[in-house]
Amino acid sequence: MTAERLNTLQLLRAVAATLVFVFHLSDIFRTHGLVEGARGTVGAAGVDIFFVVSGFIITWTAGQGRGRFVLKRLARIVPLYWLVTLGVCAIGMLAPHLLTGTTITPEAVVKSLLFIPFARETGSMLPIVAVGWSLNYEMMFYALFALCLGADRCRTVLRVSAVLLLLVILGRSLDGLPPVAAFYTRGILLEFLAGMLICLAWRRDPALFRKLWPLLPLGIAALAAQEVYALPLYAPPLPREMAYGVPAACIVTGALGIRLPEGPWCRLATQVGDASYGIYLIHSYLLHLSARLLAAAGVTAPPWIILAGLVTYLATVMIARLLYRVVERPIAQGLDRRRAPPAISGQSRTS
Repeated sequence: MTAERLNTLQLLRAVAATLVFVFHLSDIFRTHGLVEGARGTVGAAGVDIFFVVSGFIITWTAGQGRGRFVLKRLARIVPLYWLVTLGVCAIGMLAPHLLTGTTITPEAVVKSLLFIPFARETGSMLPIVAVGWSLNYEMMFYALFALCLGADRCRTVLRVSAVLLLLVILGRSLDGLPPVAAFYTRGILLEFLAGMLICLAWRRDPALFRKLWPLLPLGIAALAAQEVYALPLYAPPLPREMAYGVPAACIVTGALGIRLPEGPWCRLATQVGDASYGIYLIHSYLLHLSARLLAAAGVTAPPWIILAGLVTYLATVMIARLLYRVVERPIAQGLDRRRAPPAISGQSRTS
């Protein structure tokens, strides 16, 4: 993949992480009585953009062997997620009053670390690190892709797509499924499929995407319209894969048709994209800390709330960048040094 395309995907990761941050900012600050009004939901579409991008990248990396594929996927997801999960467990044991709605039990710890969905007391299928629900889908997708992985990329995608479609059809057709079965048969799985198909199309004819750039503003407009009309997240007029997944697929497709200008803003977006996984994992805890401090100080004036949100975002990015440098990048570079032939060791990393 060219550096230009890699930068585009990194930009999308940065945008997706920022959208999720904004979504949780309004939700958490409202919980602490700092903001009022209708709950914005469109920021949650950042997860859907992540899923489409993931489908694209995983398909792109399908040329490597199964062992290499599995090792890189585990190295990409597991270390930082385990670090954050164990950190939250430590907080739960030392200062449980700081965690709201999270009960630390041996079963919850084991299932969270092994990416096994389970229901909390509230009935929600959330691991200890709540945003990890999306990683349960990611790991399921990686496992399925690894099982279906073959020498022919198109056949691999066809096999994975058939299984994903079958799961969603079963979820739509059968009532009363157990919670875990219901979790793994939701329509959101189709967003991985969309990313895979976009990758196959791009590999076949990259020039075509230069004509599809209008899909980017179209996807943005579709999400913005849902925010304007305050459509609910969990019971929208359309299923999530339609309400958020289709615009996300349009955004990814259109973005791949745009050439990013070189410069400091492009480099900054790439750096935020590098840190997007860390941003996603830690942002809600920093938001809760910020909200607690503001509530304790009695600060409710909108300008100060906005400033606090911006400061929290910058702090989140800085900490996530540090985690990327000391955890994520060294592991990835270690894998490249061990497995990559010298002739291509300087090749851009896309996964």
